Amino acid sequence: FSKEKIDIVSIATPTDTHYEVFKKALLLRPKVILCEKPFSGSLLQAQEMIDLSKKEGVEIVINYIRRFEPGTVEFLNSIHNGEIGDIEKGVVWYSKGLVNNGSHYIDLLNSLWGEPDTVRVLDYVRTLSTQDLEVDLILNYGEKIIYLMAAKEENFSYHKMELVGTEGCGFYNQGGREIFIQKISNDPMFSGYRVLGNRREITSYFQRYQSEVLDNIIAFIAGKENLRSTGESTLLTLKVLNHVKKES
Repeated sequence: FSKEKIDIVSIATPTDTHYEVFKKALLLRPKVILCEKPFSGSLLQAQEMIDLSKKEGVEIVINYIRRFEPGTVEFLNSIHNGEIGDIEKGVVWYSKGLVNNGSHYIDLLNSLWGEPDTVRVLDYVRTLSTQDLEVDLILNYGEKIIYLMAAKEENFSYHKMELVGTEGCGFYNQGGREIFIQKISNDPMFSGYRVLGNRREITSYFQRYQSEVLDNIIAFIAGKENLRSTGESTLLTLKVLNHVKKES
């Protein structure tokens, strides 16, 4: 490969091998390294990989697929732009591990509001492996309170996020395959009450999520788009995961 001009290198090996594989990938001088999440199990190694990539002029993309999916992007923009008012509370259900699946939702929440002010582990904790666990926790983003609840994958897969605002609710169901907004309206039966009104459906393109990742990278290389998930953005998620593992 040393004689070839390489645009993209993909790292899809186990997490504990990412650090060494990443350093070898840098030797190829690609424009972009696409790394499977959660990037690294070590904050120090993650920061070092980011520093090395900057030194070599190589961009990092982390494969948090939902950041790239157009329906998810529209959903996040609607929340950011205040379509359902100020978010007060939210509930996220995930299964098959906090690192494996729950971190996707932490990453989306961080994309909206940055690093959480506090992270608190609740009573339920179950170890799945040396690298993952199920845990219920609370994230506080300013006055916003988000509950993450773990479901048991052996029963069934369960992935859902509901955000409750002052002017309605946002629903992100089935891991992003069903997305809709409901703003409040006057109750047609009881005068003076307000209830959730009609759905505004958001089209999901989840079935082609990986091609959306590649499309974003290609558009970035062509100078047409910014990267939607980077090493720096993933550091915020890694900090939360690191805190939870220590507290658990």
